[in-house]
Amino acid sequence: NLATTIVSFTVDTIAPVVTINPVITPTNVTTQTITGTFTDVNIANVTVNGILATLGAGTYNALVNLTEGSNSINVVATDLANNIGTSSTNILLDTIAPVTTDNSPVTWQIADFIVTLTPTDSGSGVYYTTYNLDSAGWVNGTSIPITITGNHTIQYYSVDNAGNVENIKTTYALLDKDIPTVTNLTINPNSITVGQSVTISANATDSY
Repeated sequence: NLATTIVSFTVDTIAPVVTINPVITPTNVTTQTITGTFTDVNIANVTVNGILATLGAGTYNALVNLTEGSNSINVVATDLANNIGTSSTNILLDTIAPVTTDNSPVTWQIADFIVTLTPTDSGSGVYYTTYNLDSAGWVNGTSIPITITGNHTIQYYSVDNAGNVENIKTTYALLDKDIPTVTNLTINPNSITVGQSVTISANATDSY
């Protein structure tokens, strides 16, 4: 007697092709959903930074917790034949707001001057700096000309590329270009001789 058994099997030596959908970077959100696609119909699993992803019809998604700074995102797709496909990207996490300083003089000035704002951000970098001079409205920039006599109030802050917003700061710019006014000048006595002491009095007024 002769018995015959037929065994069929599939040889699979082709690794899955896995992609990562565009990510937001830089960001200030510590938890990100990583999504993407894969092309292998015999997929076994997909992991994102070692986290088992949820699979759909040729898609995957996984929640990843980021740490401050640069984060490497590594996706590994494994099929039933143990072929492996990989893909990677990077996300910059920046949760720290910029710091802006100013060089406004602390004393009164008698000539026009410029207040310079200096923003710094060691994470994602400064996106823009904005200021409000005497409640006239917010203007983007770092150079503030002071040309009108007065005690000026300057509010300012910066925003970085990850969307972190600095708390509003306030400084003052003091400019007095007006000459004091002298009135009621008197000399006593009116008639003097050489060597005689006299008293000179006057009233002086100044707007600042």
